[in-house]
Amino acid sequence: MLATVKKNHTHCSKREVNVDAANNSIASLEVEIMMAKDLPKMDWYSGKCDPYVILSLNPAAACTDQSDKRTKVKPRERSPVWNQSFIFKPIEFRNADLVLTVMDAENFGNDDFMGKIVVPLNKMDSQGWVEKWYQLTDPEKKTEAKQLSGSVLVRTKFVHSEKNRLDGEVKEIAASMEKLSADMKKITTHINRLEGKEGSRKGSASDDVWLFADFDPDTPLLFTDIEEDQITNNTGGGLVGKHDMCNIL
Repeated sequence: MLATVKKNHTHCSKREVNVDAANNSIASLEVEIMMAKDLPKMDWYSGKCDPYVILSLNPAAACTDQSDKRTKVKPRERSPVWNQSFIFKPIEFRNADLVLTVMDAENFGNDDFMGKIVVPLNKMDSQGWVEKWYQLTDPEKKTEAKQLSGSVLVRTKFVHSEKNRLDGEVKEIAASMEKLSADMKKITTHINRLEGKEGSRKGSASDDVWLFADFDPDTPLLFTDIEEDQITNNTGGGLVGKHDMCNIL
């Protein structure tokens, strides 16, 4: 058994161990079994069923913790409400399936199979909680019914490791710094224009100083050393005067 698990881990190391589709490390998988509706009638005398859900991963080696996970039994309910949470921790690799098996509890004899839900981990969104109704299926053909009745509402979420969370914050800060640098370049360009290095004309009989500015509504501008009291406003550019025009923020 130990040799088999070790072999699986070795094989899975080639498939990005413990990472999501964006190559981010994953610490655990949280699953909430919310409710079900229209489950099959399993008791001929009452027209009801006593459902519960078994949670597992296939292969089991996808998670180090392989303890039994199942919901409570809901007696005589075809549309039960569970609202129970479970966690698979740690997730070793994502090339696996979350398997939800719905069973009907029996007082005597073996419990009856009602249906199964198989959700590939590598198709799950890793950005937050995902809530979805899943139709029951019978991949092993354990029942005679051509189409199984019933569906289950499930919520899933990948929880990233603390290191990955901090790495994400560092990436966000780096992106903010890059945007700030781009904004500073825009400001520098406008300052150069205001200093007469670009698009300006200086000097006249009355020593007026005028600057031609290409206005950008997203960029703060600073106007100085302008003598005239008038402003010719033009969103595509224009002449500007000093008084009444100091800062455009």
